[in-house]
Amino acid sequence: METQEFRQSFDALAQRSGFARARGANWVRQSPETIVAINLQRSNYGRFYYVNFKVWLQGFAGRTYVIDSDLLSDTGHIFRRTPRDYEAALDLESELPQLDRVARLAEMFSSLLAPLASAFATQEGIRRCALEQPGEIFLLPAVREYLGVQSS
Repeated sequence: METQEFRQSFDALAQRSGFARARGANWVRQSPETIVAINLQRSNYGRFYYVNFKVWLQGFAGRTYVIDSDLLSDTGHIFRRTPRDYEAALDLESELPQLDRVARLAEMFSSLLAPLASAFATQEGIRRCALEQPGEIFLLPAVREYLGVQSS
């Protein structure tokens, strides 16, 4: 699969999953409590991509956040990458056929990114995910304190 085809497929899946296209390789969902972004980052070492999942909490540190290039270049208050299960779909040098790659990307959106973005639309959803998935959702101590999540 060529880079342009891959990016077009990713863009279509992101938009179908409720993300709006932002600057560069970024897609966002905004709620009154959070801004959730996914970023498609190309590796410097080949035709491989990473999907970065970032969240900013409105009101954290007394700030109201707006979607702009400075915000999108930041790692956010909560950051995670997609699990290794999706590496073949994100590696354009892998032998994965195009239809299988797109199907795997669609699964990544439907089973991981879209549900996570929905849960992270509220601070309560973030708290619930952090408690239910402590090994998957890492909160910095200041964010943990702000949300009232006890360390496990």
